[in-house]
Amino acid sequence: MFLMYYLNDKAERVYTFNKVDPLGNPTQSAHPGWKNLDGIDFPSKVITLTLIRNQLKFDTVTDRAKIENLSLLVDLSFNQNILGIIPPFNRAKIRSLSLQENSLVSAEFPSSYSSSLLKTISLSNNKIRWINVEDFLSLRDSQLTKLSIDSSSISKIDQNAFTQLKKLEALSLKNNQLKSCEFLSNLPSLSSIKLDDNQFTSLPQQLATQEKSKSFHSNIIQYQLLMNYHLYLDGLK
Repeated sequence: MFLMYYLNDKAERVYTFNKVDPLGNPTQSAHPGWKNLDGIDFPSKVITLTLIRNQLKFDTVTDRAKIENLSLLVDLSFNQNILGIIPPFNRAKIRSLSLQENSLVSAEFPSSYSSSLLKTISLSNNKIRWINVEDFLSLRDSQLTKLSIDSSSISKIDQNAFTQLKKLEALSLKNNQLKSCEFLSNLPSLSSIKLDDNQFTSLPQQLATQEKSKSFHSNIIQYQLLMNYHLYLDGLK
């Protein structure tokens, strides 16, 4: 759902998520490249909020409050902004969070997410580079089942980085610079792993010994005959 606007009889902007105004005329996009949310009031019954292609940082209490006050909000997307860190929102009801194509240099979730009900997170297309053991501590015992951190120049992931994510079922780390994946040993609920377009030179032991759905396209490995594994090995070099 995208924020739109129309002009009332006083030539004032009225914000809406509808594609037409009360007279049936098409509404206009309300995405001028905001740097903050000053003067913006979202409808109180918003369930899904998408604010893409802006210059938002959410580095002020005022901006964060605009989001936290949406009591019905469950699906939140801030793709293509300029976030440098994951904003410390305190909204326990949010189920899906997408922060793709920002300027994130860390995957660390602030302590405000300690009671989070997040089930899906995407941090793809950022500049994270490595994932530390502290990054997901605030999501311990969370409901998170799906995590995507593709195309983020990740070269190292601490063996215990995902240990807190007991219910994680699907992990995507495509198009990074990984050469090993010891962290897979600490994900008991994981059923799907995507490691396409990394820098593996041989099949990791963690993939060969675990019954998971695996995607491993375009790594620099020699073909190995695998039996009884759901493994895709396209584009071998």
